[in-house]
Amino acid sequence: MIRLISFITGVVFSVLTACQGGSSQQEVTQEHATGPAQIEFDTTFYDFGSIYEGEQVAYTFHFTNTGGDELMVLDAYGACGCTVAKYEKAPLKPGKSGKIEVVFDSSNRRGMQYKTVKVKTNSPQEIRTLTIKASVLTNK
Repeated sequence: MIRLISFITGVVFSVLTACQGGSSQQEVTQEHATGPAQIEFDTTFYDFGSIYEGEQVAYTFHFTNTGGDELMVLDAYGACGCTVAKYEKAPLKPGKSGKIEVVFDSSNRRGMQYKTVKVKTNSPQEIRTLTIKASVLTNK
């Protein structure tokens, strides 16, 4: 009889603990969702193909905040004056998407051009690099 009471007490205790464990698991999941901001780009490379010298071309890179905290693009800058980045400065909530437009001015450029834009954020991988490529042809 004592064994039966001990067994039933053990089962009841296990059921109660399992119920509490479920809410505790939910708290762990919510805690995990509050991690740092993370930026994930659809692509970090774009090829304009052939363009003529003097043309200005643009490409928009899309990204998502895959982290648990607000993402901030602190700066985005080209390696030279011929490449300019335009971006939103407002914080981006988790799960939301943003964009960075990169404009390349091919004036006084010839041949194969590779240009980079550094994107500085508040995520752990604080600097990401976007690359564009163009083959600049001389005018007819």
